[in-house]
Formats: sequence, structure tokens, C-alpha cells
Amino acid sequence: MEAVARATGGAVTAGDFFPSGELARTYGLAETQAPLAAEARALGLDPDAIAAKAIQDAIRAEKARRWQEENRAALDAQNAWIEKHGLPLAKHRMF
Repeated sequence: MEAVARATGGAVTAGDFFPSGELARTYGLAETQAPLAAEARALGLDPDAIAAKAIQDAIRAEKARRWQEENRAALDAQNAWIEKHGLPLAKHRMF
């Protein structure tokens, strides 16, 4: 399922394949998180959707962190150029 999420950029996730509640049972969250899930349901929240969203957010954050790490040299070079030469077309800025 993670491969599908990676290949689709998070557009398709495990939550799309499992009915409500089954995602937690599949990944073994039911026993460890049952009290929290029950409380969330009692408050009218959907713990499965919340968990799926949190996983998606964590994946996106990790992808962003890795991209920045992989491109650090280019980012640093661009920042150094801007410090030395200023922003291109800065004279046309209205603010």
C-alpha cells in the first residue's frame, strides 16, 4: 500500500482500499489505540481518517525534508548568488 501512495504522490492511500476501521486493524492499531479511538468516535470524530491524514502529512514532510537535503548544494549556491548580486528584476518590484 505504501508503494501505491508513493507512486501517486499521496493521491491514493491505504485508506482508499479499506473500509472504516479496517485500516487500524490491518496495521495493528486497534489494540494499542482502542481507548483513544473509542473516545474520538464518542466525540463524533473519525479516528481512521485522522490517522490516514496524519500518515499522509508525515510522508509529505519527510519527502520535503529529503528533497531539501538532496538539493542543499543548489539552494545554498542560489542563496549565495542572490546575496552577492541581489534579486533579479528587483528594480521592478512595487513593494
